[in-house]
Amino acid sequence: MTDGVWRADGGWSSNADHDSDNPVWDAWGGSSHSMSGWVSDPAAATVRVRDPDGSQVEADTVENGVAILIYDTAADRGSVIEILDNDGNVLHATPFA
Repeated sequence: MTDGVWRADGGWSSNADHDSDNPVWDAWGGSSHSMSGWVSDPAAATVRVRDPDGSQVEADTVENGVAILIYDTAADRGSVIEILDNDGNVLHATPFA
């Protein structure tokens, strides 16, 4: 979003492998400024991506098993994706690859 207007940015790729053993996603996709998918744990309330030093944190609420993250600054390949329960406890984490 720039000046209150949504604009197209990046591309889209997906991983529809519903048998994947990813600790956060059952299936997902993303671009340089977004990530979304079906969350692997039914107890998940929030998905967040953070830089290893914690400097950039983006998060979204899980609704009906799905989360959509849209961020201004592209996630660093060293970032970590986490799913949290309603109390903020980390249920699962995986490197952003």
